[in-house]
Amino acid sequence: MRKLICFVLMTVFLMANCLPVYADGIGDNQRSDYPGVTDYQKHPVSLNDDHKKPSAGFSLQIKTSFGSLRAETIKSGNIDGKPNIVPSQDSPVINAAVGDSIVISDRCTKGTGSIINQYDIQYRFVPEGSNREDCEIHSQIVSNFDAVKNIIEKLPLNEKGTYEIFMAVADNASCLPGAVNWSANGNFRTINTSNKNFPNGMSGTLPKHWSK
Repeated sequence: MRKLICFVLMTVFLMANCLPVYADGIGDNQRSDYPGVTDYQKHPVSLNDDHKKPSAGFSLQIKTSFGSLRAETIKSGNIDGKPNIVPSQDSPVINAAVGDSIVISDRCTKGTGSIINQYDIQYRFVPEGSNREDCEIHSQIVSNFDAVKNIIEKLPLNEKGTYEIFMAVADNASCLPGAVNWSANGNFRTINTSNKNFPNGMSGTLPKHWSK
């Protein structure tokens, strides 16, 4: 069964004159076109009516090659978890120059659980002139945001192109057997089962890497 999975997404353009990157996926008004798709935004993981899922979110800044932090800050898309998603491009963008570096900050909020204990952080680099769907997604689930920073802030900005950064989070809330309290907000919708270079996501309520 195919799943509609949500991640927060940002793009980092290296050099200013790059083509825009479009978020893949479907809007809420297109779900009827995909029979068998489960929308994880609304998929229950608890019998508690007051149960809340965490919210994934982060912000990016750019540090110049001279070590100064640029004032511009952008936030990942749909941090507030609005209930409707649209098919149009809605990915925040920040520009960087070759030789700069990324600074990522945590904007996640826990749900019913007491702490966020899983960060599904993923990224891919699309060299200028390349087809993004031919470029590999790198993914890792880590237990704290320091580990996220260790991954993202070490990404080399040494070639013209575009970085795409994705993240989902889970907290330690009690859930139905086998379920994990993953975030369901975001601006990136994945249902592509034919392209292996898509963000890994959850199958049902269980976190599992899968090739779509």
